[in-house]
Amino acid sequence: MQITLLRLTAFLLACSAVTPVLAQTPAQSGAKPADVDINNSPSSVATAGNGQSDWDINAGAGFMMRPTFAGSDRYRGVPLPIFTARWRNTLAFGENGLTATYHDGPFRIGVGATFDGGREDNGGGSGGGLFDGGDDRLNGLGKIDWAIGLRGFTGYRYQFLDFTASFTKFLGDQNDGMQAQIGVSAPMRLDDDLILIPNLRANWANQKYMQLFFGVTPLQASRSIFPVFNASSGLTDVGFGVNLIYRFDSNWFAAVNANGSRMMDSASDSPISITDYSATTLAVIGYHF
Repeated sequence: MQITLLRLTAFLLACSAVTPVLAQTPAQSGAKPADVDINNSPSSVATAGNGQSDWDINAGAGFMMRPTFAGSDRYRGVPLPIFTARWRNTLAFGENGLTATYHDGPFRIGVGATFDGGREDNGGGSGGGLFDGGDDRLNGLGKIDWAIGLRGFTGYRYQFLDFTASFTKFLGDQNDGMQAQIGVSAPMRLDDDLILIPNLRANWANQKYMQLFFGVTPLQASRSIFPVFNASSGLTDVGFGVNLIYRFDSNWFAAVNANGSRMMDSASDSPISITDYSATTLAVIGYHF
């Protein structure tokens, strides 16, 4: 079960990294690569109503390296399938779960359902190996169960910049916290088939979410290696990322995503956070239908 949840979480991250770019690719617009303006809003290259397919579908395989938990200095590798589907640039699966989006020129707003995979409290007795689903240093903290979340989001594209903001309320028995994120990205076409997308982001969480993932209760302290710690609401992390996408032809593509982040506020102060700095990398090869 822990590997399944890990892969689902990684899958949603992978979809989030790749799908927005493919929504602006030559394969969807029906134009040659040089004819596509990557500064247009996603709605401007939608297929609906122009005689082309209403569906935008991508499938493939990827491999991700990520920390064993938030604040860990150990990493695990996760092979994962990639599948994203978008209907008329409105209903989609892949970008942070299931979403419905309304577009009005450069502005967009939407709602959806997303997923938090929780956290395992051990690595199967192996000390947190490369492909393990947990980390033995978390023994005694207890498992955090997965949770479904309801998400609202908005975005605005100004010239070559794409601004985004989102808010998520989780509905789990353990995780009923809240998260928010703001970000900005800047797609840049390096040549006809190569796109670079740098991005900046900041994440915030309320006290319930912070205490669940970064706090240590007296009972947990008595069972683990960590002292008591009471977390408060605030920024969880700020980060910078780069997506690089290459299209071999109108169907096949490859993508590399690298992200670095720094823990902030209670997430940084928590004894669970062994390091304030972490990185996540993802490599994908896929096919656009």
